[in-house]
Amino acid sequence: GPLLAAGGGLGNRPREMLSWCHPFSRLSSCGERPTRLLRWSEELLHALAPGAAAAGVRVDSLLVQVYAAGGSLLPHTDADLSWGLGVSLGAEAVFECLPRGDGAAPQ
Repeated sequence: GPLLAAGGGLGNRPREMLSWCHPFSRLSSCGERPTRLLRWSEELLHALAPGAAAAGVRVDSLLVQVYAAGGSLLPHTDADLSWGLGVSLGAEAVFECLPRGDGAAPQ
């Protein structure tokens, strides 16, 4: 569609499509809790990171973004967050996980 076309008015940065208890603001752009999507995300997180399941981590927030062709997110550090899950649908994605401040590679 036009949103994903090269340029598409988005520039190279992502555009928020939907949020539920946004990880930083805790605001939601949808009126109803996306229960099935949150449950699927939690099951996927627990399957990929058994330590999250053992720690009782629950997925309680959601951020859906769309990227224009060739788009990217600027390198950044998510502060004040614990567990997280990134899923790319429909296109290849490269996720670079940088070392923690102590110089150790992330687990």
